[in-house]
Parts: sequence; C-alpha cells; structure tokens
Amino acid sequence: MSRFNLSQILNSQINIIKVVLRRFYLVAFSAILLTSLLLYFSEYENTLSDDSESLITRLCLITALAIPFFFSLHLFAEKNKFNITKYLIAILLISSILAAYWFSLANLGDFVWYNKSAAIRFGALFLAAHGAISISIFNRYSQIDSFWQFNKHLLLRMLTGVFYSGVLFLGIAAAFAAMDALFNVNIESTTYLQVFIILSCLYNTFFVLGGVKAPLTAYEVSTEYPNSLKIFTQFVLIPLMLLYLVILYAYMLKIIVLWSLPKGWVSNLVLCYSIAGILAFLLVYPIREEINSKWVKTYSRVFYFALLPLIVLLHISIWTRVADYGITIERYIICVLSLWLTGITAYFLISKKDNIILIPMSLAAIFLLSTFGPLGFEGLSKYSQFSRLKSELQAMDIWDGNKITPMPKGAVFNDSIAFKVNDISSYLIEMNGYNYMNKFNYGPWNKLTDSLNNSKDLYFYSISGLYLNKINLDPSKIKWTPYSDPQYIQNTSFYLSVNDLNSSFAIRGYESMYPLNIYDNPNGVKLDSLIIGLQANKINIKFGSNDIKPIDLAPSIQPLIYDCRNGCPPLTKPIVIDYSDKGLNFRILIINLSGDNKDNLLKINSVNGYLLIK
Repeated sequence: MSRFNLSQILNSQINIIKVVLRRFYLVAFSAILLTSLLLYFSEYENTLSDDSESLITRLCLITALAIPFFFSLHLFAEKNKFNITKYLIAILLISSILAAYWFSLANLGDFVWYNKSAAIRFGALFLAAHGAISISIFNRYSQIDSFWQFNKHLLLRMLTGVFYSGVLFLGIAAAFAAMDALFNVNIESTTYLQVFIILSCLYNTFFVLGGVKAPLTAYEVSTEYPNSLKIFTQFVLIPLMLLYLVILYAYMLKIIVLWSLPKGWVSNLVLCYSIAGILAFLLVYPIREEINSKWVKTYSRVFYFALLPLIVLLHISIWTRVADYGITIERYIICVLSLWLTGITAYFLISKKDNIILIPMSLAAIFLLSTFGPLGFEGLSKYSQFSRLKSELQAMDIWDGNKITPMPKGAVFNDSIAFKVNDISSYLIEMNGYNYMNKFNYGPWNKLTDSLNNSKDLYFYSISGLYLNKINLDPSKIKWTPYSDPQYIQNTSFYLSVNDLNSSFAIRGYESMYPLNIYDNPNGVKLDSLIIGLQANKINIKFGSNDIKPIDLAPSIQPLIYDCRNGCPPLTKPIVIDYSDKGLNFRILIINLSGDNKDNLLKINSVNGYLLIK
C-alpha cells in the first residue's frame, strides 16, 4: 500500500506549473495579468477615478480574450512545429484583433460596462477564440476521430476544473466563516471575492493547461468513450431534444391552423433547440454506428431532417421582424445564425461525409467576421436603424434629407411615429454613444454632445430625451403605442435608485426624521405616533389625530421613468418632495423607488428614504 507523501505531491504540482509556464507562457502570463488586475480592482474599486476604472476594465476584457486566443496559438504552433518567424506572425495577427477590440472600447470612455455592443463583441470574439482552440490541432477530415477525442478531453477537463474550483471556494469560504465565528476574525467580503478571482482565473486556467497531453499526437491513438457521457446523452439530452421538438412542431401546427405569423421569441427557441441538438449529435458521433446504440443511430440520421420545418419557421419569424423594424444587433446575430444553421443542415443532408470539424470551424469564422467592418453586426445595425430614424423624422417633417428643422413648440405630433423616433434614438445612443447623433450635423445636438462629453453623471440610455427636447419633441408626452418595435419594449417595471449616496441632506429646521420603507398597502406602517402608507401613487400620513392630505408622487416620478424600458439611469441625488398641510411642513427624501408603467399607467410599488417633519 502506497504511503501519503506530501513532498512528492508538492513537487508534482510544482513540476506541472513549470511545464505550463514553459509550454503555454503567453496564456499563463495573460491569466496572471487578468488575476492581478481583478484583484487590484476589487481592492481599490471605491477609490479609483472614472478614467482609471475604465482603463482597468478594458485591460481585463483584453486579457480575458488573450487567454483563449493565445491557447489556440500555442496548440497550433506546437502541432505544426512553427519556426520563430511564423510564431511572430501569428502573435501579430492575434494582437491586431485584440488591438481592434481595444480601440472599439476606447471610444466608449467611462461607459464600457454599460454598452451592449461592447459586450456582444466580446462574446463573439470569445466564442471565435474557443472555436479556434477546438480546431487548432486536428482540422482535416482524416483526423476527425482525433479531433473528437481532443475536444472531449478538453471539455471534461474544463468541467472538472470548474467543479474543483467551486469545491475549493466553498471550502475556503466555510473556513473563513468558521474563523469569524470561533475567533472573531473579521474577514471582509472583498476577501471572498478575491479568493473566487484567484480560483476561477488562475487556478482553473492552470488546471486546464496542465491537463493537455504531451505530445499532442497522444490524442491520435486514443479511442476511449466515457460511459457516463453515453448515458447522459442517450437518456437525458436526446429525450429532452425530442420533448422540445414535439413542442415546436405543435406550435408550428397552431400557426398553420390559425394562419398567423410566429411570435418573435420563437426564433430564439428554435436556435437554442438546434444548437443543443447539434451538441448532442457531436457527443454521440463516435458511437452513432454501433449496433447496441440504435436510438443514437436513429437520432443522428433523423435530426437534420427534423430541423427543416423549424428552419423555415425560424426564417419567417426573424425576417418578418427585420422587414418591419430593421436590423438591430440582436436580430443580426439571429439572422447570421439562422443562415449558418441552414447551411450546416444542407451540408449534412447532402454530403456523404459527416465532417463535424466544419461546425466549430464555420462558427469561429462567422463570429470573427461579424465582429468588425461595415457588414459586421455593429456596422449593419447602425446603417439600418439610422436609416429608419431619418425616415421617421422625415415623416414628422423634422428632417428634409439635408438638415433638421425643429417642430414648432406645442405642436401636435403622431404618437406612433414619435414613439419610434424615441426608441430608435435611444437604441442608437445606447449602442454607439451620444457622439453618433452628430451625424445629423444639427447645431444644438452638436453642442449637447460636447456638453455630455464633459459630464460624468449621465448614461447612454438616459439621455435620448435631451436630444429630442432640442427639436421640441418631449418624450414624456409621448403616449405608449403598440406599433413600436417590440424589441425595445423589454419590460415595463422600473427601479430608481441613488448611485452613490455620499452627499448630506438638508435637514436644518426640521424637528423629526423618520425612515421611510413603505409598500403599496392601504394600512400603512406605524412609527411612534405616525402612520405612513402608500396607495395609488400617493403617500398617506396620519400624524396623531391629524389626517394629512395625501402626497402625490406621480408628478415628481413620471418625468424620471419615461426612458426606463432598457433600465433606469442611476439617480445622482435623492428625489426631494416638499409639502405642507395642517400647519406642518414635510420633506420626503426618496433614496430608491420601484414600480410599473405598463401602458403608460404609473403604479408605484415601494418607496425607501426619509420623511422630515417640522
């Protein structure tokens, strides 16, 4: 029986780290840099300036992308025995991709975290990099079995790494909690976060890298197929695919019977089903022809035929929306994936070779090509929505094709068109920044953009109304209309909150201050001799035997929420409402507030803050 040898175990782990540092040094450096940046950010987040926070954020995103890109480079270079010249060219190519992403982030200033376009571009590049990893060693049809073994091994290694990291984090967190309870050791919450960062970014990366076989030709002789994977795919994943297939076919039958257009969200469901189905097809690929796996064999042959009607449904759904509302980034992604799915399905139905290497290879190419350029998701969506905005402004006689002429003050406008103008301008500003509005070359808008460039308190999606006010189109007076693009109407609920509560309150002259924590409830909350309630958007106060006239919150709240369909901007200071009745003066300081604004009907659900009385 072997004995436990701590020294031997430590030496083994140190040797693995040395091998990783020597074999995948660019990946290791990127992981160490990412971990260091995140640790620094978590430690000094509250003291960093906006410029420093923006710089660290961009560096974190770049290094996070560098990890999979450099990993694919190391594997490809090792397999093909690159000389120094080829190696430097490959590094230069990856560096140019990262540089392009860096410059796209630089235009966002302090708003990197809040820009959907930057997040989607990151996701596309991240997926493209992982697609490159999957085909970095084996990318020819003759190597298809080795390709499957390598990706299977890498997937299981990643899942194992996530599991180990999670167990380690829970164990360390429990140890910290025990120290706090038993020895009164005050461990700050940032310490838990920092442990999570180290395990997820550094430990997990080194664990995966340490599991890559050397030499890489070892995957060529491997033929193992995990029994657990076979059981999961055959008895869990494939039955679920059949269940969703029945649901989608039933919905398609409903469309035919009622002769109505499919709902927009069905395109997402079809894509998710298709991707999960293709994943199941990939997982069972090596055993699809085995005699004792008849169910798997049937699934592999029927799957792509079953996709054909769903692909038709997918195209009808997405292209109808594009025809009505133009291309947005989200629709661009669905359009591209629907075209890719059509091509892949056609290939596997027509071709006699089931070359599964084409799946990650084509996806990686699509994600990479759609990231930048005029035909990328940002360029095409900009062109489409900007054209729509010009068309709607022209319909309101604001844009004549060359210049903007503001509406007369107090003029009556078409709510349907005005709503579209508000939604499209909000979308363009949120995705591209407010500098994009300068394309109209309208003097008041150019001056507003210059002013906003010097402001630190406004967010992209909160300022479209400022531009519309410059053409005498007040968004708060636009009534909700069902003819607007459903993509923009994501939800009707809202939440207003002060971002950083560092300022003092003006309480001089007031005699009493009460915490305000009320919900829509006619009975109210009792505080000493005071009863405070919230009903029908009004605060009801009973002070002793005096029933105070209800305080209506709607006039103060309504102007703040008209642009909250994509999330409310943070408040820079508390909402202050002064009120007098029965010889008493009241001041309400609202710190946060939630509610709903469905069909432009305001309903406040909760209010938190302070009530001052004198």
